[in-house]
Amino acid sequence: MTDSLEELREFNEGQVDPEIEKLLKELAENIETLKQPGMDPKETLAKLSEMEASLQQQQEKLSQLDSEAALQDVGKAISLADPLQAAGLAMSQGEMEKAEQELNKLNLPKLDRKTEKAITEKLDALANSEPGAAKNSYAKP
Repeated sequence: MTDSLEELREFNEGQVDPEIEKLLKELAENIETLKQPGMDPKETLAKLSEMEASLQQQQEKLSQLDSEAALQDVGKAISLADPLQAAGLAMSQGEMEKAEQELNKLNLPKLDRKTEKAITEKLDALANSEPGAAKNSYAKP
């Protein structure tokens, strides 16, 4: 739980969010309360459980925001290609349903299983590699 709290503090240093600030303050107060002598162990565990749930909820929100930002970045990139421009613009503006509609309009070629597998493996490898590695794998010699 301490790692989660530190991660939340570090994130909030870069982007001050009033919600996160409030949560951090509440958690700090709760931690001080738990340090008081004479606390009932059951009450302490209940408080810790509540605090952990709050942290998990906030982390899920942050994760969702990261995913949305990544999709918007993908949208900006694919909007540079003429056939994908409408879908890319919609995606970069966070309009995922519109982007889906635009992508469905495209007449994409059907891939055979071998090609599909090769592409999937390459994308998986890029997704699991370091951030800079994806760019370097397409660099011209």
